[in-house]
Amino acid sequence: MQVSGFSLTSLANLTKDIMTPDIVAPIKALLLPPGCILLLLLATGLLYGRFRRFAASLFIVALVAMYVFSTPIFARWLSATIEPDSALILKPPADTVGHAIVVLGCGRYVQPPEYPLDDVSECGLVRMRYAAEIHDVLQLPVLISGGRVFPGGMAESDIMARVLERRFAVRSHWRENKSRNTIENARHSAEILRDNDITTIYLVTHALHMRRAGWLFEQQGFRVIEAPTYFYSAGDGDGWLNWLPSAHSLLVVNMVFKEYLGILWQTVFLADLSSNKT
Repeated sequence: MQVSGFSLTSLANLTKDIMTPDIVAPIKALLLPPGCILLLLLATGLLYGRFRRFAASLFIVALVAMYVFSTPIFARWLSATIEPDSALILKPPADTVGHAIVVLGCGRYVQPPEYPLDDVSECGLVRMRYAAEIHDVLQLPVLISGGRVFPGGMAESDIMARVLERRFAVRSHWRENKSRNTIENARHSAEILRDNDITTIYLVTHALHMRRAGWLFEQQGFRVIEAPTYFYSAGDGDGWLNWLPSAHSLLVVNMVFKEYLGILWQTVFLADLSSNKT
């Protein structure tokens, strides 16, 4: 696709070089809640002297947004808009040739005081636990994907492989340790999977992350069987407690908005790349 003589492919490659983790992290912090709400409050203070009515309106919007984004009932509803409708029904396929389990990394627990080495994050542990469950039923080879978002320490995939074998008795067959984000997860994992004649993958990641991650792996030419875990939309909550604000609910809303932001990014900048399977 060409836009005023400039292709989206070129734009995507340019932004890939510019949007490093050091740049992306503060941008996301300001665009996503609660950062965006803090920006509204800052604007309220700056505008109050000259535009009092408008500033007062911004203040009310900020307060309402903070309350709504912090309620469990809103967090579950918003999660349901992006999570798959159901979990994977585990049953061995008739033919497992060319099949593999792919587990995406989810951060590191760096320099933990209670362990001698860097350990897997809470988020990563959730994915590993479900990958082990799938492996027990399907007995398929496992690829773990995850590098270092920031320099230093062990790659996520190396940490996860060690923990997966020691705590779940599941040996990983391949490790992809160069990726820094989901786009790179798909690209670098694809190289390993193709070299080993894998055409179908059971993709293990959080339910709210599945739509974005699954699309990226499909663009690499794989048949993706979704294996989502940890549905934030599950359950009905605790009655009237659904309406009380909580930090956990605000975190969930932050993560869902991050996913929608990522989907928007992929739609705008990566649509041109999908035809090339890059």
